Amino acid sequence: MLRRKLWRDLKANYGAYLACAGVLVIGLMLYVSLSVILESLTDSRDDYYQKYRFGDGFARFVQGPAGLARDLEDIEGIERAVGRLVQEVMVNNALGEATTTVRLVSFDSPDQPVNRFRLESGRIPADGSREVLVSPAFLKGNEYHLGDNLPLVILGREVNFKISGTANSPEYIYEIPGGNALAPDPKAFGVAFVSYSTISSLFNMQGSVNDISFILSQDTEFKDVKKAVERQLQGCGLTGLVSREDQLSHSMLTQELLGLKGSASTTPIIFLVVASAILYITLRRMIEQQRGQIGLLKAFGFSDREIIIHYLGYPLIIGGFGGFAGGLAGSWFSFQLAILYQQFYNIPGLQGKISPGYIGAATLLSIAFGVIAGYQGCKRVTKLSPAEAMRPPAPLAGRRIIIEKFGILWSNLSTRVRMAVRNVFRNRQRTAIAILGVACAFSMMVTARGMFDSTFYLIDFQYNRVELYDLKTVLRGYADKISIVSGAEHVDGVAKAEPLLEVPVTLNYRWHKKDTVLTGLSDQSSLYRLLTQDNEHVTLPRNGIVISTQLAELLDVTQGDKITVKPMVGDLKEQHIPVKRIIPQYVGMGAYMDIDSLSALLKSSPVASSVMVKVEKDKFSEVRKQLQKGANVAAIQDKTKQKAQFEDLMETSMASQYVLLFFSFVLGFAIVYNVNIISLSERERELATLMVIGMSEREIGRILLIEQGLLGSAAVLLGIPLSYSMLYGIAKATATEIYNMPMVVKPETFAVAAAGTVIFLLAAHWKITRKIKKLSMLDVLKQQE
Repeated sequence: MLRRKLWRDLKANYGAYLACAGVLVIGLMLYVSLSVILESLTDSRDDYYQKYRFGDGFARFVQGPAGLARDLEDIEGIERAVGRLVQEVMVNNALGEATTTVRLVSFDSPDQPVNRFRLESGRIPADGSREVLVSPAFLKGNEYHLGDNLPLVILGREVNFKISGTANSPEYIYEIPGGNALAPDPKAFGVAFVSYSTISSLFNMQGSVNDISFILSQDTEFKDVKKAVERQLQGCGLTGLVSREDQLSHSMLTQELLGLKGSASTTPIIFLVVASAILYITLRRMIEQQRGQIGLLKAFGFSDREIIIHYLGYPLIIGGFGGFAGGLAGSWFSFQLAILYQQFYNIPGLQGKISPGYIGAATLLSIAFGVIAGYQGCKRVTKLSPAEAMRPPAPLAGRRIIIEKFGILWSNLSTRVRMAVRNVFRNRQRTAIAILGVACAFSMMVTARGMFDSTFYLIDFQYNRVELYDLKTVLRGYADKISIVSGAEHVDGVAKAEPLLEVPVTLNYRWHKKDTVLTGLSDQSSLYRLLTQDNEHVTLPRNGIVISTQLAELLDVTQGDKITVKPMVGDLKEQHIPVKRIIPQYVGMGAYMDIDSLSALLKSSPVASSVMVKVEKDKFSEVRKQLQKGANVAAIQDKTKQKAQFEDLMETSMASQYVLLFFSFVLGFAIVYNVNIISLSERERELATLMVIGMSEREIGRILLIEQGLLGSAAVLLGIPLSYSMLYGIAKATATEIYNMPMVVKPETFAVAAAGTVIFLLAAHWKITRKIKKLSMLDVLKQQE
């Protein structure tokens, strides 16, 4: 009998229960898909690292003998070390219409003990041959095929290589050239593997290396060997020494995994809590409506335990269905996420999967939340005696609500508005749940668009206000700043040129330490401008340093403090330099000095490592082609192309915004619809009475619409600070040394979220008015009070 009653009740209120199940499906779909892809990414990465011997430490320097690797192996704690030549060269594209850089990485043997590459297709180049392995992404992105020639510009002349195959390496899972690039662009940058004998002869570096990777012994940490490695490489012009944690590709992947972990553990909770709240208020109202039935059941001998189990059947069925369906949907969605991640990360074995474990966990999680909420809603059954239960509950005592105390305001409200306001305050618990749920839906919509607002602001700030050059020519070493600027300005089509000096340094303040790049600019630089929070131009001081907010927080310094600066090249002596200014920076973790002062820090005449140029319109191709002929040119960075790449990336990511907007809409609709259903069941007699005395269905609908407006307005007001809190949490969680998100939300974002809130409120209102039209006044009024 109780089983038949259960299914009859579910059928009678299927709309409310389906809405609740929909919220569970969405939340658990996110949980399963994100958890599956997180597990797949982590397992694939760990397996890749182990199988192909990913290094624990990485050192870059100007030049040293090939035997340095063996010398490092003599350091206690270093198990194996491999020396390589790593050089960046440009592809000699036709007419110079695009700038493509290739990082050549040497190898002695495909089975080298550290940082092996994984052959994807083709064959390994023969020793000494002009053959090369390129990454699959680079091959596809530039529309090359195996056997094609790859024209590279090496020391100012074109050298053709034959593409013999494709390969990936755990060192370049995230294939970007440096920290200024936020996403891979195979048309602009790729990695290629070439035999040591070939690259050393082309660069006249036989018997030399400029890069060493090493693996640590068990129970040895990077900090244990760092100073010893620095001493060993001190005379070779050390330009960088980082651990695996700070290696660019690994760092970017780690940050993505941390973000996925946070999303998988927090985002579904919102949906589960909302669904639990819906089940709670639904079951609580059902108990109140079925008091008479409960009394009869108790009178016929059913125990409290049997009745409780019966009412727990509702959340058990809804939770089980929602959890299982969410698990299946999440498994399917994990395959789509895997396809998306494969576009950015070169990890073999990355794929979605149907995980019985996660489907079971989602089902159990959904049932647990539902049963706990259901028990809280129906535990009052145990307090009812049969006689008491068969009597209707005593009506609540009437009392004035808060707004009635403001006589002038209350007296100016119409009767319909008063009725709506009174009903909102009638059940404060249900009203609070509705407002909080709608506020969550509103906040999710704001967060979805707000992330794009922040990203586009970052792009605009970096590329339209800070970096005002068009091309940046990176040199192979340091050169006289006057001569390189003069040479660039003599290129036809160059409107202006300015030098830039980048020096790897170690910054110290008290016990805080950071290896970073110190950038030297002209004191009145117009192609690279440092800005304050108020967009005021910062002039570099002659006797001080300007650092970014993130770097200041990391070193725990304030304006006026003196920090210790130790260059890794040139003069290696430490110097104490005062911090003159702290400025915002969203890409990188920068430190800046006047270029002449930085050169003096190296005990050198004024030098530069790059030259920035402003190009006349319609002359990009000619200027680019002329610049890449320089024998000392390592790479040419096209700022316009980088900006366009980020904007395209954001445009392609708009789909995720629409998905989150849809989920937010479903969440808000489910909450409002269920609250309305419960409210309608409580007020059937009241609304029927109003219709009997002459009030039309449209007028009753207006009363309910006013209630929706009051709930929506309160939810939007609560949702504004909640949105900022969510965005702040996401910004902090995703902040890295490479980039951090500014807290920027455009007014139209709030307008779109508010419009979305209005739409799902109206959709829920339309659905509920249809039920009002089906009310039978006679049947409702015949019901016993």
